[in-house]
Amino acid sequence: MAPQNGNVLTITTPEGTTSGPVEAGISYDHMVRAFVDHLVLGAPFPTQGQDSINNMAAIDAWSSVFRGHLGIALTDTYTTDLFLKSFDSVEARVFDGVRQDSGDPYVFVDKLVAHYQKLRINPLTKTIVFSDDLDTKIAISIKEYCRGKINASFGIGTNLSNDLGVQPLNIVIKLSQCRSQADTVWIPMVKLSDTEGKHTGDADEIELCLRIVQRSSL
Repeated sequence: MAPQNGNVLTITTPEGTTSGPVEAGISYDHMVRAFVDHLVLGAPFPTQGQDSINNMAAIDAWSSVFRGHLGIALTDTYTTDLFLKSFDSVEARVFDGVRQDSGDPYVFVDKLVAHYQKLRINPLTKTIVFSDDLDTKIAISIKEYCRGKINASFGIGTNLSNDLGVQPLNIVIKLSQCRSQADTVWIPMVKLSDTEGKHTGDADEIELCLRIVQRSSL
């Protein structure tokens, strides 16, 4: 990415407004990563039945379309523990890594390293993309924890774009309902977070999914 010379950047904070030209020669060299999101992983559940709650219906479809590209898998649509039960040797090798978006990031690192090692995959060939409520200090701490264990990448959204002293909005956008055909009924969607108390969706559907997850964990 390279800002155009002559563009003006304006920043407004409670203390006032500051404007200045974009300096020539500024450029940014970063790898852009794309990943499976909660919408993709959640949608098959109401349209394909309870078996797809293990995420693999969407993961397999993603693999068949992108053939190894855009290879970061999201683990926590129905909890990471359930995801890992189905994230087998084939999928773990196809995907470049996984995304951590809820729960304890340090516990997540240990859990993924152990999972890759169990599958005889060197964790240092894989990457975790961290994206849950990050700031620079947290990212540096996680990076140090991952050193020598697994590669780490970071998606710092809110703090990176709203670090000017203004209280940011806490907005989470999820798929609320889904249907398989235009003439079928709408079925509520659910997201089960790795963070306790952050499940989203219809209360009855959340309870149903929790029971399925509990049964699958036995």
